[in-house]
Amino acid sequence: MADTLQLVTRLFGSTREVAAVTGVTPVAVRAWRRRKSIPARHIAALLAAAKRRGYRLEAADFFSARRR
Repeated sequence: MADTLQLVTRLFGSTREVAAVTGVTPVAVRAWRRRKSIPARHIAALLAAAKRRGYRLEAADFFSARRR
């Protein structure tokens, strides 16, 4: 999951933007990094925002060791 958070942060450009998309603070996103886990309740928001922006992000990215 740590790789997924790196991917998401790279796609959205910053921890701050990931926080904005998910409705949490940047401090919360940094806590995800420490825990190496994105809470499941935020995955749908990340996928929807990625789709709107034309980013290549899929549900499988959150649930597998798949790499790009």
